Amino acid sequence: MVALALGSIVVATLLVAALESGTPVPDASAVYLVAVAVVGSVGGTWPAAATAVASFLAYDVLFLEPRFSLLIVEPTDWLNL
Repeated sequence: MVALALGSIVVATLLVAALESGTPVPDASAVYLVAVAVVGSVGGTWPAAATAVASFLAYDVLFLEPRFSLLIVEPTDWLNL
C-alpha cells in the first residue's frame, strides 16, 4: 500500500510539473485528487488520508512560491492546497 501511495504521488507530481510548465494551466493541483482517490479506492480511508497529507506537502514545497519551504505567501494558494 505504501508503494501505491508513493508511486501515485510521484506520478501526480510529474504530471503537475508537466502541466504547469508546458501548458497555460496555472494551477494543476487537482491532479493530486486523482492520486488520493486511487489510493482510497484500493487501500481505504487511512492510506488516502496519508496520501492527501503527503500531496499537500509535495505541492506546497515544490510548486508554490517560495519554493522548497512550507511558507505560504499568497492567500489564494490556500484554496489550491
